[in-house]
Amino acid sequence: MSKDKYQKQGDAIFAKLEKVNSELFSFTYGALVSQLLKDLELVDEVNEQLEKMGFNIGTRLIEEFLAKS
Repeated sequence: MSKDKYQKQGDAIFAKLEKVNSELFSFTYGALVSQLLKDLELVDEVNEQLEKMGFNIGTRLIEEFLAKS
């Protein structure tokens, strides 16, 4: 498959997804980071946890994309 085909598939899938308000996303992410700081206390631990979460979310997004294509 060419890059253009993947781009078109990605755009089509994105168009079908339910959109989320950016303010809701910002507040939710802020609350998550705040809670992690309270629970873990060390900034390095919080960054490590956020990196793990981001990796797992990215993996799930890729799996979902591949399942739909």
